[in-house]
Amino acid sequence: MASLSKSHRTTIRRHVFKACEGCRQQKTKCSGESPCARCVKLSLPCVIRNIARQRRDPTTETAHNDCPDSLMMALKPVRIHNATTGRTAVYGPTSTVALLHLIARESRASPSPPAGALQGVIDSNLSIDPLNYGPLLAQQHHCSLSLQASLIPPLCITTIPNNILQLFLQKYVVTAWKLLPLQSPTQLQAIYTSSCRALSSNSGPPIMYPILLYQLALGSLCTAQGELSDMLAQESELFMSAGGYLSDELELQLNVLMAFYHSEIGSLDKAYSMLGHIASRIYAAGLHLEPRAPAVDRLLRMILSTESYLCVALGRPPLFSPNLTVPKKDEPLNTQIITGLFDITKSILTTNQEPKATFDGVCHSIWNNHARLESFWEEHQPTLLIAHTDPASPGHVEEGMFLDTIMYEYAVIANLKPFLLYLGYSHIVNRDGKDPFLVELGSSTPVRQDPRVEKALEIILASAKRIISLIFGICQRGSVSKVCVSPKDLPMHSFFIETACVSLLAYGLWCGDPGVVWESIDTGVRCLEELQYQRVAAMRLAALRATIEQSGLRRE
Repeated sequence: MASLSKSHRTTIRRHVFKACEGCRQQKTKCSGESPCARCVKLSLPCVIRNIARQRRDPTTETAHNDCPDSLMMALKPVRIHNATTGRTAVYGPTSTVALLHLIARESRASPSPPAGALQGVIDSNLSIDPLNYGPLLAQQHHCSLSLQASLIPPLCITTIPNNILQLFLQKYVVTAWKLLPLQSPTQLQAIYTSSCRALSSNSGPPIMYPILLYQLALGSLCTAQGELSDMLAQESELFMSAGGYLSDELELQLNVLMAFYHSEIGSLDKAYSMLGHIASRIYAAGLHLEPRAPAVDRLLRMILSTESYLCVALGRPPLFSPNLTVPKKDEPLNTQIITGLFDITKSILTTNQEPKATFDGVCHSIWNNHARLESFWEEHQPTLLIAHTDPASPGHVEEGMFLDTIMYEYAVIANLKPFLLYLGYSHIVNRDGKDPFLVELGSSTPVRQDPRVEKALEIILASAKRIISLIFGICQRGSVSKVCVSPKDLPMHSFFIETACVSLLAYGLWCGDPGVVWESIDTGVRCLEELQYQRVAAMRLAALRATIEQSGLRRE
């Protein structure tokens, strides 16, 4: 009987007309022939439409039923409102903030968001202040400057001891110069010397002075004197606002340094907002047009690599690509690695915009990206090893490879993070009385037991542990670089540790096995404790401790 009923439901319903269109409209009797007698008599065209109605194909709404709500929620951006500044910010599924939003909801036992949230952005009730996450989300590092008519001594270069400034310059060469090879170390030293000489004799600073200040600020972030970075950055902006000017290429170089600086101090929102200003300058000056000078191509590559990193870290769409393209010929390997890894990961940010997204479709997209990441890494890893052995390359070969490996593992986590968010939303819905683990994904396999989800969670767990172990090893070994500057000083390390620890914390909360993550989380906290002489690392350490405390996860 059931099979008969099912067969009856699948039969196409048809209604066959027995009259032509003309007779049907005039409501007269029709012979049903073609042509009919009436149409022949009146010399009218005779059209007989056989089928009036039939069952349509499954609608989009039916197709969406194959995709559980929790998956669609996992791909939606999270909107956070800052009551202090009155501003809102949106973060996508690849960002750490998306996980923090779920962890906060888990700890507060808040109700699930309404079903209408599936159609747009999820409004989060995440309170930023208790998590001490404000400085990393809001634009609090960018202090407004009180503009003056002219630069009045004392200036940074004349007030900060020379040995401290030399240390900042040395740190910049070791930690940031590989990513921003704007001038050679010899040229940087010459610019610094000429700036000191000019300012000590009360003459005008050289044209490269504001660029040098930002390079010194980037170097200071790796030291215990990180508070001086604000002074150096503000003086550079004050110099430009007081009448300083740069050529198009030099101004673009300064903007690249500013965006990189704000991303390093944790003000990722500020760095992302600067991309719009940089884009307007590029298109206004015609720097996007070909042919371009090699120096301009090099700067554009740096901008694209910075954009790729910011888009993945914040989960936001790109502003340049695909409108701005730069030939990959002669592209430095460090820039190529960042751009290549994060360009692959960025494609997951557009998956939630597909109107007919299904669980199988999202899985296919994510795992396709994962295969591309693995292929990209296998292809470039031998070349990177050769590049790091170059005597002209600052730093140690092993430490350089560690940083590239850490970025690869971070890209893997960011790409697979929607599965972790999916599990978190399912866990919260289950806690509220529903049972999403029994929601079928178009089959009889529960969500938690789906092999694709299980495999993704295992890879996230392994990648997060690998990031923490690599950075912990760097911190323990200390300085092995060629210029006696420890590679553990890289400000990016604290960002990667925070991402790995929050991912492990989410895994422990929602997979029901906190024992497998506690040791790595403790190691990550110890790494941040060793790096807390850096201001941004100290803030991230406080944020991580508060998140662990509020999550309610306890050691078994």
